[in-house]
Amino acid sequence: MNGNLRTMKKVKISVRRMGIDEVPRGFSVSLNKRKKLPASHVGRRSFHMRKTAALFGLGLLIFALMGMGVPLIKKIQFNIGCGGYLKSAADAPTVELAKPELDVALRYMEDKGLTRGHSHLIIKNRQADVGYWYTRTKEARADLDTITEESTGLEKSNMLMKLRETLLDDGESGTKVTTPPHIPIYPHQWFWSIMCILGGLAGVFAFIFFAVALSD
Repeated sequence: MNGNLRTMKKVKISVRRMGIDEVPRGFSVSLNKRKKLPASHVGRRSFHMRKTAALFGLGLLIFALMGMGVPLIKKIQFNIGCGGYLKSAADAPTVELAKPELDVALRYMEDKGLTRGHSHLIIKNRQADVGYWYTRTKEARADLDTITEESTGLEKSNMLMKLRETLLDDGESGTKVTTPPHIPIYPHQWFWSIMCILGGLAGVFAFIFFAVALSD
C-alpha cells in the first residue's frame, strides 16, 4: 500500500511538470490493482506439485528396495543353498551324516562359480580368496572318505573336530560359518555394494518427497 502511494506521488509530480493538472483515472486505478491468481488455479498448481513429489518419492523408493533388497535376497539364497549345509556338516554327530551335507554345499559352490577369485572390495587377502575357501572345503570332504568302518571312535571324533574347525569360526559374536566376505553377491560385489549405498540415500530422499506430497 505504501509503495503504491509513493508511486502515485511520483507520477503526479511528473505529470505536473508536463503541464497536466491531474492523473488520468484509468491509470490511477491500474496502479491500485494487485494481480491475484484465482483460488482454483492455486489449488491445481499445489495438487500437481504434490503429485509430482509423490511420483518422485515412489520411484526413489523402488530404487531403494532394489538396491538394498537384492543383496539381502542373495544372502538368504546363499544361506539356504550353501551356508546352512556347511553349518549342518560341522554340527553333524557322525561322519556319515556330514558327507551328504558337504556334497550339497560343494555342488552349490560349483554351480554358482564360487571356486576361484577374490571377493573383497579392496584388499586381496587369504580370507577373501574364494579358491582357497573352496579347496579347503573340498579337501575336508575328501578327508571324510578316509574314515571307514574299521576306524576307531577316536579317529572319527578327531575327524569331526577337524571338520568343525575347517568350516566354522568362533568370534566375539559367536560361532559362524567360515566364508569369504561378500560371498553371497560375488562376483558382482562392487556393483551391489554401490547399489546398497545408493539405495540407502534414495530411501532418505523418498521419505522427503513423500513428506512434501503429504503436506498441505
